[in-house]
Amino acid sequence: MSDGRGEAAGDRAPADAEGWFARMRGPDASQWADDLDAWRASDPENDAAYARLQLRWDQSAFLTNTALGRGRDLRRAAIWSGRPAVRYAVIAVSLLLVAAIGVLTMGQLGSPGTPAAIHEYASNDRAVRTVTLADGARVTLDAGAAIAVTDAETGLRVRLIKGRVRFHVARGGAGLVVAAPNGTLVAGEGQFDVAQDDRFVRVVAWREDVVLSGPDGGTTRIASGQQAVFDPTYGVSSLGRAEPGELGWTRGMLSFDRVRLAAAIAAINRYNSRQIEFPDREIGEFRITGAFRVSDPDGFARAVADMFSLPLIKRPSGTIVLTAAKKA
Repeated sequence: MSDGRGEAAGDRAPADAEGWFARMRGPDASQWADDLDAWRASDPENDAAYARLQLRWDQSAFLTNTALGRGRDLRRAAIWSGRPAVRYAVIAVSLLLVAAIGVLTMGQLGSPGTPAAIHEYASNDRAVRTVTLADGARVTLDAGAAIAVTDAETGLRVRLIKGRVRFHVARGGAGLVVAAPNGTLVAGEGQFDVAQDDRFVRVVAWREDVVLSGPDGGTTRIASGQQAVFDPTYGVSSLGRAEPGELGWTRGMLSFDRVRLAAAIAAINRYNSRQIEFPDREIGEFRITGAFRVSDPDGFARAVADMFSLPLIKRPSGTIVLTAAKKA
């Protein structure tokens, strides 16, 4: 590691992290574990630099499913396999290569040359679905969501195809890397949501921190209880407190805290064939607070009608219409 002369700690962190990362992949890794923890805890820059290398290393797993990865000549490994010093140096250089090709590998995840995923999972347009992956991770797909799961040298990797998904990953394991359609990578354990909305990706860390990485290699650590929205053009566009009400969507509940009624109705309609409509735009600007079962549009509509003294009409088609009260 660096001796620190003539350099700020933040400037040394990336180089020191490469040294630590190479050392922890050597035969004596266990004896350095405590020292590594102390180094990471001594400065946030150290911890962030090491986390970035871990993420880049996980990204390299995707390379095995590309033409570049399949073209590796493993016979050359014999040249350095018995020489630890050379092996550490090669690993350190490899990390730089992984960072350089990170965008390339992510861009190829959905390309025609990529081998088919082991499994694809999707929920229907009106219901939530939960599945358990081969490594024990539990995945809950919101209505209309879909993922693809591929096998990699370091374990299962997930690609978010569309929608919102919650991941429950055992703590203390290898974690899970999730790739979003715009090239974003999310790596974490514990419980976290990843949602694709148009070109944006929203990540919510419910339990344990997660790391969000953009196509340019920049990373953001999202603390437990926080959320971030990633824009591929502008990077992380917002980072703030997660909304506690969003925890309940996996249980069929939606909670609102002074949310525009138009947005609340749209959220309920996503889960039901019987739709709620409001012809008067002014109604959509009302603010609503409360928890509601997504499978009960009638109950939601009745509650809204009582709350704002709105007439309620049920059409023969089953559509529920909230109308403006007649002015005296």
